[in-house]
Amino acid sequence: IYKGERFLKGNSGYLPPHIYRTADNCYRLMMALHKDSAQKNSNQSIIVNGEVGAGKTRTFNEILKYLTMISRRHVTDGKISVSERISTRGDSFDVAQLVVECDAILGIFGNAKTTRNDDSSRFGKFMQVKYNSNGVISGASIETYMLDKTRLFSHSEGEKTFHIFYEVFKEMREKDLKKYFLTDMTEEDFNLTRCSGTFENGDEGGNDKFIALECALDMVGLTAEEQDGIFAVTCALLHASNITFTSIDVDAAEVDMKNSHVQPFLSLMGITAVDLNTGMCSNPLKIGRDTHFKPLSQEKSEHGLKCFIEATYNALFAYLVKRINGSMIDNVVRRSLKENSLSIGILDIFGFESYKTNSFEQLCTNYCAEKLQQHFNKIVLLDEPDDYEKEGITWSRKSFPNNDDVLKLIDGNRVGIFSLLSDQCRVPGTTDKTFANTLYRTCSGHTRFQANSTQVAEHKFGIHHYAGTVEYDVEGFIVKNKDELPKGTTVLLKSSTNYFVKQLASTIDELEESAKKSADKGSKRRIFTSRKSTAGENFILQLEGLGRKIKNSYPHYVRCVKTNGQQAPDEFCHILVPEQVRSGGFVEAAQISRAGYPNHYSHEAFVLRYQFLTLSKSSGEKEESVDMVIRQIVNHIMNGEKSFSAIVDISDFDPTGIQIGKTKVFLRQKALDILEGLLIQKSMILIQADSRRHIAQKRYALLRASAVAAQCCVRMMLAKNRVLSTQKGIVDKTREDISKDKVETSSQLETEDEEISKESDVSSPLESVEIPEDKGEALNQPEIEEKDDGVTNRADSELKRDQESRQNEIKKDAKDENSAEEIVGDSKPGIRSSIQKIKSEVVSRSRHFGGGEEEEDDGGSFFLRYCCFKRGR
Repeated sequence: IYKGERFLKGNSGYLPPHIYRTADNCYRLMMALHKDSAQKNSNQSIIVNGEVGAGKTRTFNEILKYLTMISRRHVTDGKISVSERISTRGDSFDVAQLVVECDAILGIFGNAKTTRNDDSSRFGKFMQVKYNSNGVISGASIETYMLDKTRLFSHSEGEKTFHIFYEVFKEMREKDLKKYFLTDMTEEDFNLTRCSGTFENGDEGGNDKFIALECALDMVGLTAEEQDGIFAVTCALLHASNITFTSIDVDAAEVDMKNSHVQPFLSLMGITAVDLNTGMCSNPLKIGRDTHFKPLSQEKSEHGLKCFIEATYNALFAYLVKRINGSMIDNVVRRSLKENSLSIGILDIFGFESYKTNSFEQLCTNYCAEKLQQHFNKIVLLDEPDDYEKEGITWSRKSFPNNDDVLKLIDGNRVGIFSLLSDQCRVPGTTDKTFANTLYRTCSGHTRFQANSTQVAEHKFGIHHYAGTVEYDVEGFIVKNKDELPKGTTVLLKSSTNYFVKQLASTIDELEESAKKSADKGSKRRIFTSRKSTAGENFILQLEGLGRKIKNSYPHYVRCVKTNGQQAPDEFCHILVPEQVRSGGFVEAAQISRAGYPNHYSHEAFVLRYQFLTLSKSSGEKEESVDMVIRQIVNHIMNGEKSFSAIVDISDFDPTGIQIGKTKVFLRQKALDILEGLLIQKSMILIQADSRRHIAQKRYALLRASAVAAQCCVRMMLAKNRVLSTQKGIVDKTREDISKDKVETSSQLETEDEEISKESDVSSPLESVEIPEDKGEALNQPEIEEKDDGVTNRADSELKRDQESRQNEIKKDAKDENSAEEIVGDSKPGIRSSIQKIKSEVVSRSRHFGGGEEEEDDGGSFFLRYCCFKRGR
């Protein structure tokens, strides 16, 4: 079910309820309010609540992943915005990815396996994801609440301590194991990890979790020295859990230096054996200017060692949170966020808990759950009807249960459980028994308080919470509420030669100073600021600050329900689920949602969003009043307009589902679903019409261009055909003229030949003349030359005249040919070849007609040549 693409591609409003739908609505509402200049605050918050083991941490992670994904895909001005990047240790990282990795780091160091959840978050966190004006993640900040330090030692069968202590044995490299003195050791060798006797692997992230942790630490910007310090302290605490003490006398003890884990601890922490023995087995007392050390018994020394381990690990966790916050927002982004701050806060905090044995931690956890339930009741069950009355909406007020009385029992001033506990912690010599007696005297008359004779005898009491009755054992309340660190612990850490360990000592001092400042900052309750505030008081102040942050944002709720107690999939307990539904206020919220108007719009926002449904071709886009818009929409729907009824089922539309208040428009869920369906479907029709118009215009433009191109081709072919026909006519005419001239010339020459023949017949009898066979013999006959002198002269003159005539004809033919070529121009190759052929024929004929050089010859040979010439013509 965790496929965010499904919600990005479709309309999330018409998908089943889902955490992605809540995250999507939260993000879009933030951006819509940011664009509205009238809205000064657009910050959002998502409150994930439910019983322990119901899946709050998984829900938190999935919401965070979805917000980072939608941030990467957010479109601004038609372009996909590029997620901002932050540089750490010279490398640039995607901020959205960095936020996810930072949450994974805290999960390894702050989550643990319980009987109800394999990855239970043992601390509360409120992450504010920061956005720039374009809706892109630009950073984040994390605030944590009360790390369950008792989880280090106090876990029952089937549970484990924090994940990090098991991960070091799974994937840490061999050289690192040797470096941290863990070679050939397992989690079964340390008191810190073998308290419950549970070692099997649950669904805690797989064997590659440690490798992912190292990559995440690199991304955050922790140096190699810092990472080495983190793992060194973690492994040192494993060794410290195995340190033992030997009793010197009743009131004195010392560290057992023969213990094989002492030296690894000293080496990793950078402290000496003398400092360790002094810090663990004595209590420094300052008398005047001198400091004296009071020895501690073996029992107190062992308790001091546990407190030292818890304080050091708490400081390590706080140091990680501080470094993560510093890496997720650099100085440039921090300055920009001050000017334009957009944020979505995600709260993953303790759920309602009830075990066989419940102590101070469960009281704090259930108090937090009560505060969140009070906020839910106020926003959903109480403020909603008040809003109806202010806006003049008809509403029948109903009574709803609230938990104000149980909160007053727990945190009431002077008479509350936390107040009585803090007072007892400040009185010397008090014990858990004296606190229980004070509690019975003060709270026995409260309706939410339970203390029967059996409970009084066992120093127990019960509280009727919204989710059920929980019985608490007061054993350890005083010590846990004091949360005192042995005085020598901070001195011991500061004496270390390890720079990282000294940083942890400074972190402890900062935590104490922060607690004092928060106590002095203006809480309405009475706190003795001259003394150190207790753990309960600090937790109350933290929740007050959290309540202010949620109050300054638009809340969205995700209520997780535990389906069964065996962590089995697809199994719903018919007793457990209804109890959570009834105790969590689901029934009352459903009643208000059905009878009331859970969806609100300002008048301007409603007109801006839904005026599109009333626009027609003739109405234009003029702005109308909210009354006019609603009246037109209702009339269209009630009259069964085809454009509406064909799109969405409006058969069960109720006009009273839309109410106009003084400043807001209230809509029931059915009315909102119909309006959203009409809006989306009509928008789709408009988009389709516009798309079809665009496609038709492109098709018309293509067809028109094709028609114009075809017409151009046809016109070009017709023009070419006309040119070719004209050229052919010119060539044919030229050929006819040449043929005609040839015929005329041939006839003229034949006529002249006949005349010459006649003259020759009259002047001498040429028939009697014998033509010698050999030319040389003919040339040697002088008699013939003398007789034919007159004939030869005439023949020469005729031949000369004939040659001049032929030269004129050739010139004329060449002139006609040049004219034809000029007319034809760049015609086809076939026409040019025809003209060339005619030209060659004319030249060959002219050469055949005697265009060569004339040789000297006698009269007989000349006469013979003349006769041959005549025959050739």
